[in-house]
Amino acid sequence: MELKVEVEGIKKSGVSKSNTPYFILACYVVLPGVKHPQACDLFSDKALNPGTYDVPAAFSIKENRPHFELKLSEAKGSKIGQAA
Repeated sequence: MELKVEVEGIKKSGVSKSNTPYFILACYVVLPGVKHPQACDLFSDKALNPGTYDVPAAFSIKENRPHFELKLSEAKGSKIGQAA
């Protein structure tokens, strides 16, 4: 399953203790069955330029609880709003 994610920009960035870069992205996510895109902050290990992306979603069980994850490292630029 893929979700549409609209990246507005980088909200925060830095370097972790293990010396790897990280980014907090200000985003809107289009969720199935929800009328309007929902605002959220997403953690990523790479900076994404502002724009719309198709992002794979993974569902699993962790510690006996449902777990949902957006795989931003596999994000693909969306065709929405681009000239054909």
